[in-house]
Amino acid sequence: MTRPDRGIEIPRVGEDDLDAGRPIADAGERAGALIRLARELPDADAERAVVLGWALEAARDERAGGAALAAAARALEGQARETTAREAAARLGGERTEESRLERVALAALLPEAEALELARDAFAEVAADARSDELPRLSEAAARLPPSVVRALWAASKALSASERHKVLARLCAGLPAAERDAGVSEGLGLALSLVADGELPADACWSVCALAPHAPAELVPALIQACAAAPCFRRPMVTAVAARLGDLGRADDALALVATLPEASDRVEAQAALLTHLPAAARDAVWTRLSSDSRASDGGRTLLERNAAAWTRALGADVVLDLSRELGATWPTLVAIAEASPDHAPAITRELLARALDRPSDEDEALFALVPLAASMTERHARHLCQRLLQHLDWKRRPDLLDDWTKDDLGHLAPLFARVAGPQGVAAVAREIVDVARWLP
Repeated sequence: MTRPDRGIEIPRVGEDDLDAGRPIADAGERAGALIRLARELPDADAERAVVLGWALEAARDERAGGAALAAAARALEGQARETTAREAAARLGGERTEESRLERVALAALLPEAEALELARDAFAEVAADARSDELPRLSEAAARLPPSVVRALWAASKALSASERHKVLARLCAGLPAAERDAGVSEGLGLALSLVADGELPADACWSVCALAPHAPAELVPALIQACAAAPCFRRPMVTAVAARLGDLGRADDALALVATLPEASDRVEAQAALLTHLPAAARDAVWTRLSSDSRASDGGRTLLERNAAAWTRALGADVVLDLSRELGATWPTLVAIAEASPDHAPAITRELLARALDRPSDEDEALFALVPLAASMTERHARHLCQRLLQHLDWKRRPDLLDDWTKDDLGHLAPLFARVAGPQGVAAVAREIVDVARWLP
């Protein structure tokens, strides 16, 4: 389908494409594509409600999983959101998997407090004893985003667990307690975790709980955190990194750097300093950056370190210094995209540079162009149209659904920011209609 006025060609899907396994054929993935497109439409646009209605219809398909309905619920507003959240929770409850339990706890945030508590409690209770080590921390982290009354009730319910399990819950729930109650919560959680020291060492689960508690610890508990680092030889770097960051937040930059200096491995010290940088005052930050940038230039892992920290460093130091380092190291596209997203003032220039390099690549490398989609709003319309056409051709003509696995399976939906930049709301709505039309080919 071609729109002469805008120059976007949307591929049609026929029976031969279904045989090739086009991911858009899946109802849940189709719902995801439509939700992505709806996000690019103004809230007041009537088309947005229509597109979300199509997404909800696809998510309600009996072949779609509960996660699709949960995504639809989050995209909706008002009573429709609440109703769909209940529907999604019921479907997820029948799946009884680790991911379905996590989705149910997250969905509880969309429901009234009494229902939210019941939904979260049921998910926690469903976890098998041999799976608690893995699942309890994830469920508790999600539950910390629920209303404080729900967090308090889950906190109280956790008393039924053993100390070796309960610390995993308290360490993550602490983030959801009101500020006035958080210090006491951190103290209780830390006490449970440290009570598990055996033969002078903390078990791995307790180490991760200390890391989760550290960002919320009051000053008087910092000495206990520092002592805990000494009891975690196998988890020393993550523990030191978390505690040093807290020291930095409390204005104790010298103590934070001294703690990092106790790490025996040079590579661990560099990793910890990289994470600590954004927690330091400007004077200390500049000195650490001088060492970090020098180490990054001299290290084989410098590019990886930059890629992991690019956005945070850009926000802390400004884009110019991070871009200088990225050019010396030959930064990857995702690194440059992260810098652009963290510094809107620099985004247009970074985008132009990336597109100049990207659009000269041979077409058999077009999969890599997906990395640039988040920068659509900073592109000129001409560049956005060119990139859009290249990616549409890649998705439709190569007929290699396996190439989509690293991105999103709702392929056309993933390009929504480009459609919005090139064709505006009308173009986005037209793509949504095309996806719905495609569904009529399905058996």
